[in-house]
Amino acid sequence: RLPIVLPPRALAASMASMDEPLMNEKAFTMESPLNFGKRERTLSWAEMDGIKAALHTMREERDQLEADGLSQVSFFFGILNAVLITFVFAKYPESLWLLYGIECFVLIPAWWIRMIARYNGALFILDFCWVANIGFAAYMVLTALGLVPSELRCITFVVFFACALGPLGWACLTLHNGLVFHSIERITSLFIHMMPALVSWTVAYYPDRVANAWPGRFPTQEEINEVTFAEVWCYGFSVYGIWLVLHAAWLLTVGVRCPGSGYSTVFSDLYEKRELGPLFTRITGLEGIRSHAALYLLIHCAACALSFIFPGLCLMF
Repeated sequence: RLPIVLPPRALAASMASMDEPLMNEKAFTMESPLNFGKRERTLSWAEMDGIKAALHTMREERDQLEADGLSQVSFFFGILNAVLITFVFAKYPESLWLLYGIECFVLIPAWWIRMIARYNGALFILDFCWVANIGFAAYMVLTALGLVPSELRCITFVVFFACALGPLGWACLTLHNGLVFHSIERITSLFIHMMPALVSWTVAYYPDRVANAWPGRFPTQEEINEVTFAEVWCYGFSVYGIWLVLHAAWLLTVGVRCPGSGYSTVFSDLYEKRELGPLFTRITGLEGIRSHAALYLLIHCAACALSFIFPGLCLMF
């Protein structure tokens, strides 16, 4: 790529409307002089082609950003949301769980609508991370209303803690989540994977502040101290296991045929983007899509089982 200097009038005209033809051929001819200080020169045809290519690239980048949702409004609210979460986390950690519950009811529906419109991906919401966060949003509502029975208060929090610091938290690394202010798709993905871990940390490490601000909503320090490593792993994996059985029954019967009807799934998306078909065939010798889906679920289960070790260690130490 060579540095290109355009006359101010030509540059303004080109940037004013990117939807019009990329270059007015009459604007640059071999006889058109360009002023560079005190000397003059003319554009060559190679330079004209370079300018056209640069403007075309700019147009493609603009279209891609607009497709991702870039606008002044989306960018503003993305920054505002990040500032709000940071402020509450730092100043009022005992109330972060309430903000998490409220934002679940805003971001997850917005993400789902976006997935349907862009990928025909309504079935993406059946993945464990999304199902878990929908359940956790309901848990936060019941907690705010004081409807969680006292005998289940510790168990429900341990389930939340295990899933938050287990599969959800580690998914931030495996899925390469990033903070992209204007993209509802990426910012919600980061939110559902990272926010539960922050909420768990505030409740587990600020139990007195939480109890003073929201009495009877979460387990006390004494109740948390009595939770064992085995309980954290078993409660978390039990909830995951329920999802796994139901999801496997759906994926291996109906779900594998959904892409053929135009409906994308998390499995089909990963299967195509990561080219898992040839990989699974090379490793196992199996070629059927159902056998590959079963292998995917087996890997998913093993990875989640290992991830549930981490929250137990966090709670113990």
